[in-house]
Amino acid sequence: MSIQHNLPTEKPYEKFFGRTKAIQTIEATLLDGGTFIASIDGVGGIGKTALAHHFCLEKIVQADNPRFDHLVWISSKETVFDPFKNQTRSIEASFQGLETLFDSLLCVCDFEDYIEESHERKREFCAEILQETSVLFVLDNLENVRDDDFFSYIKEDFNRFSGQNRNLKVLTTSRKRGQIADFPIEIGGLELEDALAMLKYGADTYEIRDIKNATDHDNMILLEKVCKIPLGIKFIIEQMRRGKTRGAIYQELSGYPDLNNDNMDDNEKKAKMSEIIQFSFKDMYETLDETHQHVFVTVAILQKSRKKNDPDISLELLVNITGFGSRELEGVLENLIENNLLERCIGNTYQVSQMAINFATQNYEIFEDIEDDVVGKFIELVDPGQQSDTGIDGVEYFLKNAQVSLNQNQYDEAKKCLMNGIGIYPNDDRLHYELGKIQESLNEFRKATDSFGDATKCDPKNVRVWDNWIRMEDRRQRYNMAIRIADDALTHTDHDVTILIQKLNILKFLHLKSSSGNHLRTLRTEATDAENEYNRQNRSSDVLRLLHGWEKVEYAFVKGQFVNQFDGYISVIDKLIKKETANQTLIDILQKAERVLHNNGYRGGALKRFNRKANSIANSLISMSTLVKNMEENFDSRHYNHAEQEAQRILGLLASKKKRGDHYARKALYVLLQIYNNREDYDRVISQYQLYKNFGRQDRECKRLHNIAQSKKSDQEKRNMVNEIKQKLEESECEIRRVVMWSLENDEKTLLAVLEKNNGVNWINKWSNYRTQSPSDDNLLDYSSFTELREVLKWCKNKITMKTQNNKRSEVGRCCRNIINSLEKFSIIEFHNIIQERDEASHHRLLNRSKEDLNLILISLGLLLGNVSNLKEAINLD
Repeated sequence: MSIQHNLPTEKPYEKFFGRTKAIQTIEATLLDGGTFIASIDGVGGIGKTALAHHFCLEKIVQADNPRFDHLVWISSKETVFDPFKNQTRSIEASFQGLETLFDSLLCVCDFEDYIEESHERKREFCAEILQETSVLFVLDNLENVRDDDFFSYIKEDFNRFSGQNRNLKVLTTSRKRGQIADFPIEIGGLELEDALAMLKYGADTYEIRDIKNATDHDNMILLEKVCKIPLGIKFIIEQMRRGKTRGAIYQELSGYPDLNNDNMDDNEKKAKMSEIIQFSFKDMYETLDETHQHVFVTVAILQKSRKKNDPDISLELLVNITGFGSRELEGVLENLIENNLLERCIGNTYQVSQMAINFATQNYEIFEDIEDDVVGKFIELVDPGQQSDTGIDGVEYFLKNAQVSLNQNQYDEAKKCLMNGIGIYPNDDRLHYELGKIQESLNEFRKATDSFGDATKCDPKNVRVWDNWIRMEDRRQRYNMAIRIADDALTHTDHDVTILIQKLNILKFLHLKSSSGNHLRTLRTEATDAENEYNRQNRSSDVLRLLHGWEKVEYAFVKGQFVNQFDGYISVIDKLIKKETANQTLIDILQKAERVLHNNGYRGGALKRFNRKANSIANSLISMSTLVKNMEENFDSRHYNHAEQEAQRILGLLASKKKRGDHYARKALYVLLQIYNNREDYDRVISQYQLYKNFGRQDRECKRLHNIAQSKKSDQEKRNMVNEIKQKLEESECEIRRVVMWSLENDEKTLLAVLEKNNGVNWINKWSNYRTQSPSDDNLLDYSSFTELREVLKWCKNKITMKTQNNKRSEVGRCCRNIINSLEKFSIIEFHNIIQERDEASHHRLLNRSKEDLNLILISLGLLLGNVSNLKEAINLD
């Protein structure tokens, strides 16, 4: 039995290539599956109509056992692209909405007589057909349908009929996704093998040698330019038939065709640019509002500028770059996907095709401006040196973007950024924590309390959050609240030692403040109980940290000369003697304890006991050669912190034994100075060299490092002085200009008259030339040098004096003379050229001056600014 159909006899393709997987999907979902409607989605030119036509021809019309009695093809196509002429042309629209659907169905089913019936009568009769007859509808170019009744009929009536008639099916093609609740079958470019086959078929058909003689690799590059879409491949073939070269086609597809018509204006040329790209994207793009267009172009820019190790384009990245809220942006992205302007990839990331990038480049009027802005934000947000192979944590985008805003003192922007992040990641403690820190810095303590509380709910074991929260309450002198939070923190963090030491310090402060024994008893009980629990759990490192913190607390009581508090301090030291395994650290503790007890009047036996213990440990230390070897191994392995500690230890031991000139000490000092030099900590290089100069002056390398540090430190000081000079120069010029323009009622015409009167024509011409080269709203006086300011101030001195109250005129005149004299001094000395140029070369010349010279310049500028300030005060110029 043959099928009745109105499938167009003229195929929309010369030969069909590929799409095996798409055809299998249509069969599995629409024909064999439970859905009654499916849609082939994709951008213009991707081959949706060709696929639908080929499927209907091969799988329905020419099938040995057709699955349907009728096939109804309805097209709402309004434009077609001619790849030979490289232009889009309109075609007569035959689609008339729901009426077309009824009439097409009646014609295919041989009920033409009913076409003349009323709309309602046709609707009733078609309903009977659809409930009983096996029909496949193909609705081509659904995006052009603007008839609400048509969509309502498909969504409601067809849906109802399909429940009764399992052989009623609908296949649509559309550039927009989601117009009807359907099963989407999205297609992209052809598979590479199929695309090459299509290109070579066209080359054979039209004898295009450029393609036939080229390698597959070269042809693949050409295919990538059109994203392997069929219309793009036809475009390449037809353009090469016309004699265009590959280079010209590359330019065309990038949005820069060869337009030789000089009579075209810019708008006409733009209208001609890359018609194939316009055909694929323009209709969809122009239906978008500004927000959707901005997001689309932002994704295109990120895709266009993407480097190999850049992170994927995620929702988090786009929230930070566009500034839109996460919910708003999610809706925008979904709409762009529905319009096939955007693709969702694995892991909820996004991308656009190369043709979409070219479209955005040529159609978005301010593309270059927004491109620079987007790339700048991306660079600030994503430091390539910090990326890992697995990409960047989405939360990091919000944290980094917030930090960028904080660096610019934009606290509201930072808070907004973190709130956006919380909208996406409500259970991430880092976002709540950073928001709380900002709120604390702005004295928004209630909000900060809520944010820290939310952070601890997200991760109750995060010690850093608890620590910051307790410190905030401590700084606010809300000590009872701080203790309450600390107790809660200890419960959730398995009695973290950092939190415990915080609580001990708060109790210490309360005891020092009130001398109440209750706080001290609580403190010692808490510390003792924790020590016992840590020991029971074999938490030796926590025991040691607790004892060190406890020692500092008890030290405060001894140092404060509290009565009968020596025993507590001595008890903690005895505990440390048993637990501390670092001999040098223990020596330092014991020596400190000796000094503290002795200086505060203690004369008991603990003094001798601590002294004997310290000497015993010192005598049992490993050999000096082993210490030096360990230090050098750590230094060579770049474990600089360990090397620094060992070097300090060696120097301390040898200095205390007064072994001057010892070669071990010279090695230790050399390592220490290298570490500090590498850190650019020149003050410590100098101080350590001076501290151990008996060793250092005997070693040439130590002296060299010391000299380098002195030179570098001097350079740093000079750079600071040069920056201060530049700042004072600019401030001086600005304020003098303000005074002059004040005297002239801020009228530039009056200034020109003054200059003309005093033979300043050359200056007028020079300033006018500056303004021509760099147009701005600045006054001509803003382009003046110190020399010119001096002259203008001379000419305006009388005007300044006359505008001042009588009792102030003598003071004003004196201030003007002092300023003019200072300016003359700057015009005479060698420094004049540096002031005039103020460029990179002048910056280096300043750095080459001695600090004494720079200091004299600063003094002169200070005097100048002082006179300017006095003048402003005298004339009441704020």
